[in-house]
Amino acid sequence: MRKAIDTALTPTRFPTYESILELLENMKEKESQCNVFPNFKATFLPYRSEMVRRLRNQVKRLEVDVRVGFLALIYMDSTLSKVDVKEEGLQLIATCCLYLASKFVV
Repeated sequence: MRKAIDTALTPTRFPTYESILELLENMKEKESQCNVFPNFKATFLPYRSEMVRRLRNQVKRLEVDVRVGFLALIYMDSTLSKVDVKEEGLQLIATCCLYLASKFVV
């Protein structure tokens, strides 16, 4: 795992898709072990892992840059830490964040 992190974070090499996915899986595992986001609304946390999985699948299906997925996740986390959204609206928030992220990644 450490090798994948080093590869993904090395500034002289562009990270491979596989190393980023491995890094995401490691982050997902660590997230389930502790409360990484203590200020997030309680309604959001149970669905975050599923939303991350869906974002990753959309990025892969649409064949966009992996950085778009990371930026979309940052937007999603930021939005949902400030606004209380019902479960039905979470997918819409994630989709909007993916759309916005795709406009800003060059």
